[in-house]
Amino acid sequence: MEGKNQTSITELILLGFADLSKLQTLLFVAFLAMYVLTLLGNIGIVTLIRIDPQLHTPMYLFISNLSFVDICYSSTVTPRALANFIVEKKTMSLIGCAIQFFSLGLLASAESFLLSVMAYDRYTAICNPLLYTSVMTQKVCIQLLGTAYIFSLTYSLVETGNIFSMSFCGSNEINHFYCDPLPLLKLSCSDTFLNEIIMRKNQTSITELILLGFADLSKLQTLLFVAFLAMYVLTLLGNIGIVTLIRIDPQLHTPMYFFISNLSFVDICYSSTVTPRALANFIVEKKSMSLIGCAIQFFSIGLLASAESFLLSVMAYDRYMAICNPLLYTSVMTQKVCIQLLGTAYIFSLTYSLVETGNIFSMSFCGSNEINHFYCDPLPLLKLSCSDTFLNEIILQTFASIVITLNTVAIFLSYFYIISAILKIRSATGRQKAFSTCASHFITVVLFFGTLVFMYAFPSSHSSLNKNRFISIVYTMVIPMVNPMIYSLRNNDVKQALKKLVDKKWNS
Repeated sequence: MEGKNQTSITELILLGFADLSKLQTLLFVAFLAMYVLTLLGNIGIVTLIRIDPQLHTPMYLFISNLSFVDICYSSTVTPRALANFIVEKKTMSLIGCAIQFFSLGLLASAESFLLSVMAYDRYTAICNPLLYTSVMTQKVCIQLLGTAYIFSLTYSLVETGNIFSMSFCGSNEINHFYCDPLPLLKLSCSDTFLNEIIMRKNQTSITELILLGFADLSKLQTLLFVAFLAMYVLTLLGNIGIVTLIRIDPQLHTPMYFFISNLSFVDICYSSTVTPRALANFIVEKKSMSLIGCAIQFFSIGLLASAESFLLSVMAYDRYMAICNPLLYTSVMTQKVCIQLLGTAYIFSLTYSLVETGNIFSMSFCGSNEINHFYCDPLPLLKLSCSDTFLNEIILQTFASIVITLNTVAIFLSYFYIISAILKIRSATGRQKAFSTCASHFITVVLFFGTLVFMYAFPSSHSSLNKNRFISIVYTMVIPMVNPMIYSLRNNDVKQALKKLVDKKWNS
């Protein structure tokens, strides 16, 4: 289906139990009784746990959360189902259906994660009773709950994006009493093959993609191959060198270098996700990649690109603490805090990448399978879609803009306070030393976000793909290559550590 189908569905009819006409009253009474009992029972549990101090333990905290989820879960479905026994018009808007679907996915997965957390709580209580109170602290309980809800949110966002990125046309009747994925898949007039994998195969759907790369620049093939290979080798040598140096030199075992080593690790993975494939395409005749392989590459790039942006924000916060609060720095930026900041950055990156991958690969691809790029980029993939891509483009732009805006604001605020603090330093030497500690980070930020804004802040299927192709070289190959140079050539600690290592090897 090309473009937007004029008969697309905007409203759905939930048939519910319309085929059981003789049981309507009985079903209504049964549903109402169950809903009332659900509310009374779960609200009673939550209230009792809240007012009784003896029940203020980890186990009952999780039980009260489970009861809260059950209240919301039942309230998402039952009132609507009850109303459909009474009203004549059993319709629901497509947006309303999407909201209900998202809520059900969130609450169902939250319940399953909560049950896992409760199992861990019981394991700790029974297998390690002496350590129970010191392990299952209030902070740990909140972190476990937060993790459960974050994973549930991620799952529900991916599944909702997966289902509601399809085109719906023809019949708008759902033989169910709520918005369930299986009847929704039946209403789709686009290929649902990938949707069913993520959660009948169209014979003309694309299963393999051809990455054209730089096939249009036939005279520059050798030059580009040599340039890409040189950049990749330098990227590996530089970043592996930084990671190794930080690991073996005790003087570099500080929060700043801990984050730099993680940045180098991300750059190694980032470049390795793209460059080897691009190099192979200069040599091999068949430049194809399976759709699943493309999805994996797309996910990896999204994960690593967002991880780099979040890491740069964390590093900006680290520099803010070091310059604006030097006396508190060692007590605030402990190893535990650094690991928590790093973990948060990776969790947000994982969430972002899952949402964007689900969004793009829930589309139907048919017709031409050629991508005018050297890796699986969203813009050329949008061009290959034979379903309406309006919603997909909105989701892509929204989430990319959120990630860029959040990190840009965090970095801007950090540097605002950093520069304010530096300008208050009276001695020129002190100001210069303070500036030098964040100069490398600032250059990396400008390089990374400068190119990223061009690529993802305002994506459009009408953008110049040739322009994006060359900008992509900068942030997938050039930036990972120059980052270790920036952090080594402009950093006295790294230069001294390197000199010490060379002297040691030379003397031995």
